[in-house]
Amino acid sequence: MRVQTPLAVVTPTVDGDVLAVLARADSWFTVSGLHRLAVF
Repeated sequence: MRVQTPLAVVTPTVDGDVLAVLARADSWFTVSGLHRLAVF
């Protein structure tokens, strides 16, 4: 198990990264802003 990305167990695609960013969000995002935050 990768401790850094626990959602990878459930959804190994980019969906898990997007959901993780949205879960931490407290404001609105553009698609490009979301991409910038999701890419490590």
